[in-house]
Amino acid sequence: MSGCFFLFKTMKMNEIGIQHKIIAAIQELNELQQLKLLEFIEVMNFKKKKARSPILEFAGMFSNEDAEEMEKAILDCEKIDEDEW
Repeated sequence: MSGCFFLFKTMKMNEIGIQHKIIAAIQELNELQQLKLLEFIEVMNFKKKKARSPILEFAGMFSNEDAEEMEKAILDCEKIDEDEW
C-alpha cells in the first residue's frame, strides 16, 4: 500500500512542479504574449469541452443497417410530391 501512496504522492509533486514552471515561464512573457497564451488556453479548453459532448454517449448505438434505414427514411421525408398540392 505504501508503494501506491508513494507513486500518487510523486505524481502530485510532479504536477505541482509543472505548474510552478508554467507560472515562472508566464511571468517571463510580455503582456501581449500573455494574452496570446490565454487565448490559446481558452481554445484548448473549448475543444476539450466540445469533445465531451453528451451526444457522444449515443455513438455506436445503432447498427450500420439501422442507421442506413433511418437515413433513407429521412431522405424520403425531404422529397416533395408536387402532385399532392
